[in-house]
Amino acid sequence: MPLSTISTKFGKIKFSTGKEGISSITFPSSKKKPLPKHPFLESLIADDAIRKRLITEIEKYFMREKPNFDLPLDLRCCSPFQRKVYNAARKIPYGKVRTYGWIARKIGKPMSSRAVGQALGKNPIPLIIP
Repeated sequence: MPLSTISTKFGKIKFSTGKEGISSITFPSSKKKPLPKHPFLESLIADDAIRKRLITEIEKYFMREKPNFDLPLDLRCCSPFQRKVYNAARKIPYGKVRTYGWIARKIGKPMSSRAVGQALGKNPIPLIIP
């Protein structure tokens, strides 16, 4: 899997990109976690333009500038429900907060706020998907 790394004051952030877009981001932590397994590894190729743009936007984010995370994502490894949740979460304006209930209503599943929370807990692309 093509991996890239960016060093920040918080440690090294690892991410993978492919022809569909960004497929994972992993932040440094005290627990060593491998990147999520991607079922479409054969299609993951380094996309230099996406990689460079992601690095630029992450640097902006850590310099407290407003990033433009309107980047292509590869969410094929996620369930249809997760993709709906992640797409709704991406529409939350920068610097704003929304509840799981708000997202559940946005995706037409008003009684599924717990499932929304579980989906966001498995978010393979944090930072871009808040």
